[in-house]
Amino acid sequence: MLLNSALGHNKNQKTVNSWLERLPRGNLRGSGEQLIEIHGFICQNVSHPAQRLDLQQQLFDHVCRWLHELEIQFSENACNHPTLRLARMGSKVLQHLLEPLLQDLRSTLSSRPLLTWRRRALQQLTLALCVARRYACFALRCHVELNGSFWLATHYLYYNASQHNWLQHQLPDGQNILHSYHQLQLMGIADGKNLSPGEIEAALLWTERLADKITLQALPAADTASAGQQYLLDLTRGAPPQRLLDTDALPQHEHCLSCDLSAAIDALKAHTGHGSIPGCDALSVIVAQRLMETWQSPRRRRHQRKAVMQSMALIAQMRSIRQILGGGATRPDMQTRRRDRTPPSQISIFQAINKSESGLLLRGDPGYQSLKIGELLLIADKQALRTPSLYTVRWTAVSEHANEVSCGAELIGSDPEAVDVIPLAAGQHVSYQPALRLPAADGDNNADLLIIPGHSLLRGKEFRLRDQRGEHRVKVTRMHMNTGLYQAMEYQLAS
Repeated sequence: MLLNSALGHNKNQKTVNSWLERLPRGNLRGSGEQLIEIHGFICQNVSHPAQRLDLQQQLFDHVCRWLHELEIQFSENACNHPTLRLARMGSKVLQHLLEPLLQDLRSTLSSRPLLTWRRRALQQLTLALCVARRYACFALRCHVELNGSFWLATHYLYYNASQHNWLQHQLPDGQNILHSYHQLQLMGIADGKNLSPGEIEAALLWTERLADKITLQALPAADTASAGQQYLLDLTRGAPPQRLLDTDALPQHEHCLSCDLSAAIDALKAHTGHGSIPGCDALSVIVAQRLMETWQSPRRRRHQRKAVMQSMALIAQMRSIRQILGGGATRPDMQTRRRDRTPPSQISIFQAINKSESGLLLRGDPGYQSLKIGELLLIADKQALRTPSLYTVRWTAVSEHANEVSCGAELIGSDPEAVDVIPLAAGQHVSYQPALRLPAADGDNNADLLIIPGHSLLRGKEFRLRDQRGEHRVKVTRMHMNTGLYQAMEYQLAS
């Protein structure tokens, strides 16, 4: 290294270190903005490729620690306004890291200076792949959409690693490039929008375990593929592998590969069939079942959807819902609620995009309300002044460009009432806990529903139920729905 180059590197290193040490620790958004500024400084002021790569690696290590804190914030306060901004900031930081790395790799591969190009290109490709994998994990954990060029970038990394025989090169975590690329493709076909934070972590572990069981090969000459196990991977298309149906014509192109999931699906089947074996925790089995079903056959809608565009007033979480309902007293309408009981900030206005017999597709700014998977929503038509209905959050997706979240809400029932319950077998120091009651609906559900926080109650358990008419002894007869955060149970008056 030339002396002036070394001096320049030392100066840049000190500058970057100083900025990283002064990151505002208690301000995740502010830290994200400064991480982007630091990376811009590196790209603009460090011209030597090896020095720039060293600083990019150092910055990525800091970014990973920052992302971990951000993901914790999101899991605790999913999809409220502050965490939406953080999720978009995390995505922005990762994009700023990945795109210059890809540009440097393209430049290195095209110039090919003697002796050094191969090692430098491999280092750039390795770091870019690590950033891409961290980006995919972040997108699953925070329900954000990946950048439009993300999948083309991962295919580009795989293609060049294959061309230069680098697929078996080891990454810092001990896995090789091929394994990491396989894992990325599994993340791409794992639908994480409807998974809770714990389920997402289990899904990520499964993608890591199953990555070596994927086979990438040239497409067979036959016109059909094994249903539910063969996927088409087009390296020129900005998308993860697409499931092949029996009727699909197989394109015979060099850039099209068969992604065979047969062995991975068999491993999931074996795991779900031995859920009672010690070490097979229930969450791992549940997620394995979901992944197996998702990869074998796409989900089919049970009900026809009708496009609508109407404003809906939305309130999340049982505590806020009970405030609106009046705690068992006569319910005020959502639009004429008493302001001294419920601050206006607790109500968000969403647009219903479409609806079916089972629920709604909503889009809007949740404000400071947390829309976790399995959370309760009280929703009313803002214009029609109808009785509000109770829904549960089934999936969420963060918009990349606006303070909005898309949300799938499944209907539980209408005309909810705030009540209190206590198990009959509870000790003398146990107090009433908040609950909601839904009257029997027309159709298949002809029993009243009781909704209680948690997931530990069993069929046949008896409670004392307290409402505005007094106390009653009731017995749970059937589990109607388990959202992960709440249980909706059918019940009847006990004799």
